[in-house]
Amino acid sequence: MLKRLFLQMDDTTVLNWHGQLASASVDQVKKLGVPVTLMSSRSAQEMLPLVKQLGASSAQVALNGGLIYRLAHGQVQPLLTQALLKKNVYYLLKSLMTVFPDLCQSYFTAKHWVAYRDDDKMQAISATAGMEPLLVGPAAYLHPQLPVIKIQLAPSSTQERVRLQQFFDYLAIPNFKVQLTVQGVFEISSQSLNIASTVQQVMVFDGLHNDEIVGFGEDWNQLPFLPHYNDRQMAAQAAR
Repeated sequence: MLKRLFLQMDDTTVLNWHGQLASASVDQVKKLGVPVTLMSSRSAQEMLPLVKQLGASSAQVALNGGLIYRLAHGQVQPLLTQALLKKNVYYLLKSLMTVFPDLCQSYFTAKHWVAYRDDDKMQAISATAGMEPLLVGPAAYLHPQLPVIKIQLAPSSTQERVRLQQFFDYLAIPNFKVQLTVQGVFEISSQSLNIASTVQQVMVFDGLHNDEIVGFGEDWNQLPFLPHYNDRQMAAQAAR
C-alpha cells in the first residue's frame, strides 16, 4: 500500500517556470490522498508556501538533504541536520572574503539565510527566492551562532566563476561537496549527503517501509536513489 510520495521540487517536476507549484500538480497530488515529502535544494523557508499549499504535515527535505524537518504550527521543526564542520566553514568564508571581496556570498542554517552585505546581486537572488537574508556584520557572519548547512556563492561573471572553481581545487577542503547549479550558483554542503540515505532517514522518522513509498526525480543526482531501492521493489522514476 502506498503511504508516501517523494517529489523532487524543481522547475521540471512539480513547479512551473515561475518557481510556483503548478495548480495541476497540486490537484493531482491531492487527488492521490497520499502524504507528500518534497525534496529540494531550497531552504525550509523558501519551501514553506509550497508545503502549506499541499497541506503536507509529513517530514520534508531541504538544503539538498542537509535538513529534514516538519512544520509545527507553521514553524520549521528540525528533525535532522547535517552541517558543515565549523572550523572549515570559518576557513572557507574568511578565505573568500580575502580573495573575492566583492563576491556575493551567504549561508543557510536550519532557520536562517545569513549574509553580511546587501548589493544588487543579493537583491536579485532575494527577489527570486521570495525572502530576505538576515544581514549581520562581517565578524558575526564569520562566527555563526547556529550550524551552517549550506554555503551559497553567486559569481558575477564567467571569469569569476572559473576563478572560484580553481580556488576550490586549490583549497581542497575535506568533506565539502561543491555543486554548480544551472543558474551559475555554487552550493557547498556536506560530502556525506546522499539522496538514498536522506530518504531512508525520512522513512525512519515516519515509520515507512520500502514497499510503501514511490519517488519521482528529474536529473542525474537522483540516480543513487534507484539502485538502493530497486532490489526492494521501490518504484521510482527519473525523468532524465
